[in-house]
Amino acid sequence: MNERMNIRRMQVPEQKKEQVRPFDPLKEITQGEWQKMRDELAIMREERDSQEYAQLGANMKILNPEEGFTIGRSTWAWEPLWNDLAHSKEEEMWEGFVQTAALMKIIDPSFSFPLSEKDKEDISQLWQTKRDIYKLHELARANIFYPEGRRRWDRSEWEYYASIITNRQVDSSNWTFAQFASNLRLACPEYDLPLTGSDWVAMRGDLDSSRAALKQDPNDDPDYDQIFKNNFVNMAVYMTILAADRIEITDEGLQLINSPESKNLQTKVGAIPDSLQL
Repeated sequence: MNERMNIRRMQVPEQKKEQVRPFDPLKEITQGEWQKMRDELAIMREERDSQEYAQLGANMKILNPEEGFTIGRSTWAWEPLWNDLAHSKEEEMWEGFVQTAALMKIIDPSFSFPLSEKDKEDISQLWQTKRDIYKLHELARANIFYPEGRRRWDRSEWEYYASIITNRQVDSSNWTFAQFASNLRLACPEYDLPLTGSDWVAMRGDLDSSRAALKQDPNDDPDYDQIFKNNFVNMAVYMTILAADRIEITDEGLQLINSPESKNLQTKVGAIPDSLQL
């Protein structure tokens, strides 16, 4: 009798484990917190603060692409934002230009602004400055608005940025870490930034601290609005970007892509019907 056993044939197929996203804004941001964002938009609309309005609106679109927010030609914010872009273009202030243009592109992937070939080349020149950690924000925004202009760098350049970020050489705060890490992902989506469980625990700790502050009476804290917009909302956006399985940036806009196993199918930022314009 042959007692040898065919181990391969007896192996039980390993079941595919469900991937758990380290942060899911659709599950973790409460209805009350969403309502606070909408209330802030209403205040900005009353105060005609177009830049802050676009910034918060773009953040909400990243957190939830189905959120009913857009800035169309018929809305009050369109003209001042368009004029800001025109002024930045005329003065060749491309850093400011890509900041506003990226917000508009996140809100509406079909957004475009008339640029000459020289203008496009000037935007591409933003990529000439290497190894300046404080330029990552500009590069991320330039890539969102005009991905065709991105200059391809050697992997060593991105590893340089990653080393500074992960070793917290700029600032030891979790908020700054998350900000620079998310900008790196947007500037170079294909670079796999190594994040540890400790990084996620630290970022979540800051998010929860901001959430606790929001439970206080807004009348008792003059910094309430700043805690909400700058700390809570921004940290949630940074974590959403970092938690995405994959990021794609094309002329069709910014896409945060998650695998089916993590129960989040591909979502595309933008494309809201005109009937939902605010």
